[in-house]
Amino acid sequence: MDDQMNNNGPVQYQPTQQINNDSDGYATAILVLGILSVCCSCFPCGVISLALRAANKDQISPDKQGMVTAGFVTSIIGLVLWGIGWIVNICIWLAAI
Repeated sequence: MDDQMNNNGPVQYQPTQQINNDSDGYATAILVLGILSVCCSCFPCGVISLALRAANKDQISPDKQGMVTAGFVTSIIGLVLWGIGWIVNICIWLAAI
């Protein structure tokens, strides 16, 4: 009992861990969707990744900004590859006519 009391009353315990920001999960989602947009040429994944980045850019902690940037870049690359694929498909279809 003596170790829980000091001269000023009960010992006040301070939390030692910071509460993790819920919006940091968006950084992971942006990165995963960006990678899927490149690997699978998935247009919706790229668009959703860009939308999540635009909506939550200021809310994500600075230590997760690298993940967000990587997700942004991979989303752009995935969308460009998807567009090139459609252009090639249209050219092949027109050449077959």
